[in-house]
Amino acid sequence: MRVGIKHDLCTGRTFGSLVLDARPHWEHAAVLIDGQPVAALPPAPNVFLEIDVPAGKHRLTIAKPALQPFTREISSDEEDRGVIRISID
Repeated sequence: MRVGIKHDLCTGRTFGSLVLDARPHWEHAAVLIDGQPVAALPPAPNVFLEIDVPAGKHRLTIAKPALQPFTREISSDEEDRGVIRISID
């Protein structure tokens, strides 16, 4: 998958890349964007995920039972070349 800003030719929407790198205890955690589930983190040992998110501001939540949810406001635009990299401990 190409990382960075992408333009959907059919809809005209713009997307950026969200790259998540997490510790093994986060395996199988739910990934939510603006409260909507979009993916689950893969199994250990390589808990790494790359997904496309619409350009603009969003609320990222990583949730797994027995762990405190990880929440962060994210924004993707031309200024950051459309790439958001987040490491989760």
